[in-house]
Amino acid sequence: MDALYARSYTMKMGEIQLPTSKLFMVNDLKEVKKIMIEQPNDFPKHDILHEVLEPLLGNSIFTTNGEEWQRQRDLLVPGFKQNNVESIFARMTQATDAMMLRLAKEPVNGGETFNIEPEMTLVTADIIFRAIMSTSIDEKEAKEVLTAFAGYQQKSPLITLLRMFGIANNFLLKRFDKKRVAEGKVIRRAIERVIEQRSEGFKKGQRESDILNAVLETAEKSDKAFSIKEIADQIVMLFLAGHETSAAALTWTLYLISLYPEEQDKLFAEITAVNARDPFTFRDVKAFTYLKQVFMESLRLYPPVGFFARQSAEATEMRGKKIKPKDAIIIAPWLIQRNVNNWEDPHGFCPHRFDNGDPSERGAYLPFGMGQRVCIGMSFAIQEAMLILATLIREYRFELEAGFEPKPVGKITIRSENGLNVKMIKRSSEAAPE
Repeated sequence: MDALYARSYTMKMGEIQLPTSKLFMVNDLKEVKKIMIEQPNDFPKHDILHEVLEPLLGNSIFTTNGEEWQRQRDLLVPGFKQNNVESIFARMTQATDAMMLRLAKEPVNGGETFNIEPEMTLVTADIIFRAIMSTSIDEKEAKEVLTAFAGYQQKSPLITLLRMFGIANNFLLKRFDKKRVAEGKVIRRAIERVIEQRSEGFKKGQRESDILNAVLETAEKSDKAFSIKEIADQIVMLFLAGHETSAAALTWTLYLISLYPEEQDKLFAEITAVNARDPFTFRDVKAFTYLKQVFMESLRLYPPVGFFARQSAEATEMRGKKIKPKDAIIIAPWLIQRNVNNWEDPHGFCPHRFDNGDPSERGAYLPFGMGQRVCIGMSFAIQEAMLILATLIREYRFELEAGFEPKPVGKITIRSENGLNVKMIKRSSEAAPE
């Protein structure tokens, strides 16, 4: 992100010469559609992406391509059918309730400032743990896993740059990368332990109504063999992609509603009109129209995954530029969703852009990806965000710490380098604004 400049937000296509190849930044919506929808097999995920994430995600759908990717996606899709998303709502509620109990013990209730970003990471990790594996993650283990992931995220961009600049993945680079690989193992161990136990129970006829059970059932019925390691790779990917992207999205949404208190008032009015005091239901979450628009606008301004890395499978040409096999092609939601050619007042916060629904058909809105690789957990993530945001806003009013300004930084996701310092003011019996 440090390499971006003003023209990056208006250009159709940029080019950077690397030591051994070229990198092309493609913002032209026609070309983006070709890469992600019309000819996705000609522009697979970049090899370097797999190399960088393999110690953590193994061989998962996040980085695989072609038939292997399709086989793995078919394994996961049944777990994310709409009826299953509805059935795990109770688990989302349990994790959200646990979050509220933690917050009630914090000094934030006295009006002190508080970095809420770690709490967003913890609650989304808890939700995805419960939804996938029917078990909560205790605070001690969660902190170990999330600390390891923070380290892994911090180091990964540097490894990516070294590989893109032609530094071979040799003995010296592996020694340099030893700490990051160890952090990946800490995360995998915590999740693989549960998967192994559940797999043994599944063989004995034990069943749960969660995503892991759906995966195990699909694997059992499939004529394509799936090893426990391969299943574990997919579950680790779901856990990390599921909690990390949601945590980033929630943090940025809280930042925006803190920055625009009038929008927060509108949200409080909508939420209390739907349900003023009782536990939220699945039907309540579906009724939050303006809250969803605010969340969608937050995803436009701060897409959790700001850059999608592809490569050309063979020699081709795009906008007069010759692209060789293995050249990197970057599709950047961060740029496309802030491009003045695609949006009026592109850097402004305006939830009413979404009054007429989802604008993704234009190809200028892609926080969940686009085409065959669109995020399979999109409905899950939106439902989770609606529940967490509604619960927080009904209970607290958020104000930014005086003078605080978050610093967006591109890691695996786009995070605030300095967290999000807010005041959380208890609403008590505050009435909804007229």
